[in-house]
Amino acid sequence: MRDDISNTEIHAYLDQQLTPEQASEFEERLKKDELAQKKLADYQIIEQSIDGLYQPVFDEKIPAHLLNTCEKKSYNYLAIAASVLFFVIGWLSSAQNNSFNTPNNNSLAQDLETPAIFAHSIYSVEKLHPVEVKATKQEHMNHWLSKRLKTTLKAPNLSKHEFELVGGRLLPSTNERMAAQFMYQDNNGERITLYIKRGEWQTKETAINHTQKQIKNERFNVSFWVDDDLGYVLTGKTSKATNQILSESIYQQMSLNTTPLVALR
Repeated sequence: MRDDISNTEIHAYLDQQLTPEQASEFEERLKKDELAQKKLADYQIIEQSIDGLYQPVFDEKIPAHLLNTCEKKSYNYLAIAASVLFFVIGWLSSAQNNSFNTPNNNSLAQDLETPAIFAHSIYSVEKLHPVEVKATKQEHMNHWLSKRLKTTLKAPNLSKHEFELVGGRLLPSTNERMAAQFMYQDNNGERITLYIKRGEWQTKETAINHTQKQIKNERFNVSFWVDDDLGYVLTGKTSKATNQILSESIYQQMSLNTTPLVALR
């Protein structure tokens, strides 16, 4: 099994061109390749940005008086469309790289939500190694993640909502920072993850935001918020109502259990 992951493989995975067996092998190798993880997250953001820009246009009906012109000169429109698409991809790639390299210009979507949802999609389905440190060693896990994120962290208790802690792991992230992921599971085997990362966020808005995101044909309910220099993302397939209840409980607990250890650098 090869360890290095090429751009061709990343694009094939992103475009769902791999067989189930190939996709499973790719995901196993991806866990060991931080650079490939970042590239895949970048490409997903670019793909979502392009979809957001052009989907309304794709959904429009072609006016009747333009149909004949389109049929006669379709090759010209295809050439122009291709040129525009490559330009947009290049521009988005440049903007993406600049945003990742500028700590003071963090975007919640690309620097917090996207990596959190991607990490959830990878590890929430893992059977043998869903976490690095199991809940049985929670004290050690809290201390370890606190040290790496330079913030006192304590995994919130969600047992009253019928979700028990599975454990946690350390994740690579953008802007040379690390992120933490806590995983929980209910009696039905449904898993949710809480992603936490320190940053210098553009917004000081502390309200909890709720949205839906789709990755690999799977739709997730997502709650995210910023509390001082900490960003949080709760991801799962649970209902929106359940996600809101859980995120509010986490918000209250984490507001009391987090204390910065050092200034951001």
